[in-house]
Amino acid sequence: MARKKITWKFKSFESTTSNGRWLRIAEDMLKSNAWQQLSVFEEALYLHMKSKFTVSKHGESNEKNISFTYREGMELMSKRRFTKAIDRLIETGFVDIVEHWRHAKKPTIYGLSPRWKDYGTERFKDQTRLRVK
Repeated sequence: MARKKITWKFKSFESTTSNGRWLRIAEDMLKSNAWQQLSVFEEALYLHMKSKFTVSKHGESNEKNISFTYREGMELMSKRRFTKAIDRLIETGFVDIVEHWRHAKKPTIYGLSPRWKDYGTERFKDQTRLRVK
């Protein structure tokens, strides 16, 4: 017996783009200790970073290849707030740094991380952004 394909329909209070993209945030993430530590700026930045996540028809994703420039960040908030927000997302385990171009005019490459699940436990693996002195 073939499985019946379930089609997701957006509700009237939801919005969708012409390409049908949407963001998924699970309830366990929203209730996690790590999420509770985030400010509204950090939450907003995470959602904008996650909006760059894509999966191809063949199942390949860019979860470890998400670029986010200071210019993009400053469209959302001040440079100081953006720097603080990205640092906090790294510290709480939502984002990892994959490639950091300190002195080159290239965007830093970030990866979406599951480290947030262990935030506040002994299993949590710290990561911080290299700071320019």
